[in-house]
Amino acid sequence: LLDRNETRTADLSPAWQLTYWDHFVADSELFLLVVREAGQIVAIAPLKRSKIWKLGLPIRYLEFIAAEESNYQDFIIGRRREEVLDSILKFLILHRSQWDVLYLCHLPEQSTTARYILDAPGRWNRSVVSRVAGVIRCTYMEIDKTWEQYCNSTTKVRNKIASKRRKLQKLGALTSFHCSNEQEYQTNLLRFFELHRRRWNGTDTPSQFHDDRYCRFYRDAGLQLLPKEQIDLFMVEVDAKPIAGLLTLRYDRGCVQQLTAYDPAYAHASPSLVMHELFVEELFADNVRVFDFGHYYAYKEAWANSFKNTLDIKVHLGGPVPYYDHMASSLFQGLRERIRRHDSLLKAARYMRRRFRMLSATRRRGAGSEEGPSAG
Repeated sequence: LLDRNETRTADLSPAWQLTYWDHFVADSELFLLVVREAGQIVAIAPLKRSKIWKLGLPIRYLEFIAAEESNYQDFIIGRRREEVLDSILKFLILHRSQWDVLYLCHLPEQSTTARYILDAPGRWNRSVVSRVAGVIRCTYMEIDKTWEQYCNSTTKVRNKIASKRRKLQKLGALTSFHCSNEQEYQTNLLRFFELHRRRWNGTDTPSQFHDDRYCRFYRDAGLQLLPKEQIDLFMVEVDAKPIAGLLTLRYDRGCVQQLTAYDPAYAHASPSLVMHELFVEELFADNVRVFDFGHYYAYKEAWANSFKNTLDIKVHLGGPVPYYDHMASSLFQGLRERIRRHDSLLKAARYMRRRFRMLSATRRRGAGSEEGPSAG
């Protein structure tokens, strides 16, 4: 089904979705919808139902299973997409007593699903209410020329990165490699986690890898995707010491950046820029057509030449609970915007968020150690 789907990425694969479910089930319930025609499966809606508390009221959300750790999500539909979407929405309307809000995150803006859902009020006599709750800008590059042609068209940027590369080479032997087997992947994944912690723990968004569930998820999902060549861990070293890492997901001839990390001790030489340059150069020889950098950051413009959006869309069928959800979400959004206008409040909020995330991860590790060791 995924091979025929409109959105084809490894984070829609069973390995990614179901491994995420195994490690992050928490208080959620599986709400997997399967569409059949003449006894054959023609579509899957990988959903879960979660209870979200807002201002003291529990609201039942239907969401994509692995949305939190994915760049792109969608329903997996093999054929006759709009007819299948009709049947999925019809089922959800029929079972409206089982959910309050359908929250579809990271839908490609140009996808049939996004267009269909946003047009749903007109299709269903306004018994369905849908709105865009968030827009994320993404960057990508189309690889449609040789590496030499590409460098000639971006000489100024390439010269800057070459200067950073020389700085690293002065510190020792600069090498890079891909993890090609399970042992290499598991060994270097641990080194990648450590780099990620060093890079992000001093910021207001500390590394998720202080939570062992994320470590186990990337290990287990990666070991399933590695034989299919749908995940790649790229490492950069100076004198055999890891200084940067890049984790990407691959499907067909597309490559999507998932996570990056580097050692802040080498920040003066921009190891992330150098790593991306080394990686992108290899993509030109690997028959990859598109390298998707994910969420937009200014440094990605050194390579990206195109932009697109993903949408977070909320759908409900009317009634007091969804409107309460909208009111609470608007209230929190307004509060965030007010905090951003005051530096002292913003610093305090970031500090509190960082402390809360670190304490939560510590509690989970403590709870895990009381339960005994987990199988490798």
